[in-house]
Amino acid sequence: MTPPIPRRLLTSTAVVQVPAKGSLGGVYAEPVELRRVAFERAQEVRQTGYQLADGPSGTMYVDAVATEGAFRVPVGSLVSVDGSVPVAVTRCEELRCGGQVHHWEVELG
Repeated sequence: MTPPIPRRLLTSTAVVQVPAKGSLGGVYAEPVELRRVAFERAQEVRQTGYQLADGPSGTMYVDAVATEGAFRVPVGSLVSVDGSVPVAVTRCEELRCGGQVHHWEVELG
């Protein structure tokens, strides 16, 4: 069995808001905290109407064993990593090992 993602890499905390069931959009369930996730920020800059700002986009790694509160984060959820502005989940890929979930790679932004 593949070992969990090393804890030294799981230094971030994320707050996830999943779209509410039956919602047509814009309504989210109560926030859920995921402790011990890894976040790899994308190196992009986006221009807003007011300023150039770092886009809080990147990939969040959720370990099925080591991350407290781990679950598959659905596309369309809002995620804030370490207090950042919440961004939408655009993709969530489940990686398996030996028939069990090892981790999820969650694309943000």
